[in-house]
Amino acid sequence: MNYNQSYSITAIKERLWASPFSSLFSNFSYVFCGIFLGRLFNFLSGILIARIAGAGSIGDYTLFMSVFVIASESTLVIDTTLIKFCSRQFVNKNEILKCAFLTKFIYSILFVLILSGFVLLFLDSDSEYRKLIICACISGCLFSFFLIEIAFNQLNSDYFKVSVLQFACQFFCFLFIALGLFLGLYGIKYLTALYLMMGTVFSLFSIWRHIDSLKSKISGALFKNFLSTSLILISAAIVNQVSNRLDVFFISGLLDKAELGYYGAALRTTSIMSLFTAATRVILVPNAPDAVINLKKRKKYLMMAMKILMIQLVLLITVVIFAKDLIMLLFGEQYIDSVSVLRILVFQVILGSAVVPFQSLIQVGPRPKATLIINIKKMFIGIVCYVTLIPFLGLSGAAMVGILTNLFLLYSFISIQIKIDMKVGFSL
Repeated sequence: MNYNQSYSITAIKERLWASPFSSLFSNFSYVFCGIFLGRLFNFLSGILIARIAGAGSIGDYTLFMSVFVIASESTLVIDTTLIKFCSRQFVNKNEILKCAFLTKFIYSILFVLILSGFVLLFLDSDSEYRKLIICACISGCLFSFFLIEIAFNQLNSDYFKVSVLQFACQFFCFLFIALGLFLGLYGIKYLTALYLMMGTVFSLFSIWRHIDSLKSKISGALFKNFLSTSLILISAAIVNQVSNRLDVFFISGLLDKAELGYYGAALRTTSIMSLFTAATRVILVPNAPDAVINLKKRKKYLMMAMKILMIQLVLLITVVIFAKDLIMLLFGEQYIDSVSVLRILVFQVILGSAVVPFQSLIQVGPRPKATLIINIKKMFIGIVCYVTLIPFLGLSGAAMVGILTNLFLLYSFISIQIKIDMKVGFSL
């Protein structure tokens, strides 16, 4: 045996590169970089608006983006259903892709109609938020079709493409926002028109990429099964997304626009940490179906989530210590009221990240309906807490509610998973 050859640097590198850990690390690196760049461009957009247009405009932008995120990211569970169905043997991916597009189309129409009716019914006709909320909803629904393209590459483990697609939209939005600010077009009308245009362009790109799948025929039984599975998860996701942004809605109703701007600045600063949560979701969701039924893969799945959480803990300590310096550097002295809120919101973010692996297991497991029930409970707990705490504690009270509701989610999902594991004889 040639020991020099076996233990050469080149041989060691090749073995490390071929290891599962290296593959996992490289995939996470791709996804993390893509999400980091996307959040960075989104973050820079907020800073530009805050510094040039002021707290009032960043408040409008925060409300717009909250509705946009609810409309777009609540459909991520359809992508989860796509991955779940495609993980089965002897399936036609083209048929399942068409099911995903049709489900998102139905969801988008219903969501826009329901939200528009709610806005027209409960907001005054002279309210400046009417058109803003409806346009944000339409933009988010359009963008949700582009997320299918990301899920498709995620399914094929092409994480380099996933990383590029993750930041492409935010890059172009930042580019046009910067151009608009340079030309003096930083009003909310310009921003809504921009996001409507970008949502249309990116959704058409995704449809063009999968035009062959859309031409394929699908069986009624398959579509019915896909739709019923998605409906449960969509309902849970909508409730979750709405409850996640109840803070913004209650602040806009109970406090003034400037305070909403301060809260928005603190939220944008937490994106430094929340990108780890997003990267965790992208990496873990495709592995969740196997982790549900395979104990060895479950341990590996949870270990990966734990490692990412440890990195976030280091960031949490750093952000808490240097919160004032971060706010002053990024937004300026006029946003000093955001510092105390930021120190609370970072705990909300890390708890949200801890929820992700357990929530994903429930979503793709035998009891997906549990996610809907838990999120409904979370929303009602949040509403009671917001109404109680915001009038007394202001922005700090709103931030504290997120910690309480995420603790409830973490406890609930872990409890349900333990009960499921006990039935099948799993023991970690």
